[in-house]
Amino acid sequence: MTGQFGKTQHVQFPTPLPSRTLQRSILSRGTGAPLQQGQFIEAELTLLNGATGQSEQNGRVGLPLSLSTYPGLGKALQCVPVGSRVAITGTAGQIFGASGVQSTGLSPSFPLVLTIDVVRAFLPKANGTPRPGQPGFPTVVLAPNGRPGIKVPSTPAPKKVEVATLKSGSGQTVTKDKTVVVAYTQVNWSDNTVAASSWDQDAPVQWALGTAPQGVTAAPTGTAQALIGSKVGSQLIVLVPADAKTGAAASAYVIDVLGVI
Repeated sequence: MTGQFGKTQHVQFPTPLPSRTLQRSILSRGTGAPLQQGQFIEAELTLLNGATGQSEQNGRVGLPLSLSTYPGLGKALQCVPVGSRVAITGTAGQIFGASGVQSTGLSPSFPLVLTIDVVRAFLPKANGTPRPGQPGFPTVVLAPNGRPGIKVPSTPAPKKVEVATLKSGSGQTVTKDKTVVVAYTQVNWSDNTVAASSWDQDAPVQWALGTAPQGVTAAPTGTAQALIGSKVGSQLIVLVPADAKTGAAASAYVIDVLGVI
């Protein structure tokens, strides 16, 4: 395997290369922090057909390290230092799991060789300085892993978007038209039920604040403007009113700002 770290990789191996079990080899060990489950990483990836050596995909990608999203990949990269170059062999099903295989369009038994340069890792949870709660906003209690529990007050639903900072980060400032990596929970204002949460998958998500690139979701209504100007490491609570046009109910979001792409 040749090629500058973080750039296009050139990979050759004897074919066919059988992939009966998931295997990992650290080709060069980085000096960064070890990767953790639940982190989102940026990586230079090359995906090759293990039978023919033909390249199936290559380029810079963002990936969640989650045993529930990509079980084999999450297991193989756990505790690998940022800055490492890693080779993984196995079948598509072993590496990406059932949901991942569907997104790639590959057969679960398809033999793969995957090389990854771990370019950087995003925060696993907001690490900013805690700020006092604001009157009229929901109360938030955090689990050790950072997952928020949210209690909506018995007051009328918000009539406009409102934002408060629960943790004040000191990282990069979020600007318009960027894509942010976040962990979030959304609850319905009317009954305090969870409407959606990235914590259910133990994996952060990407939200586009402007035009969404392919494969990236646009930030939910009301959250984009709240995120612009915040700093990485922050945790925000965003109150969003009901939308008569779409039928969306009033809700509250707790959002960890984990990185900017």
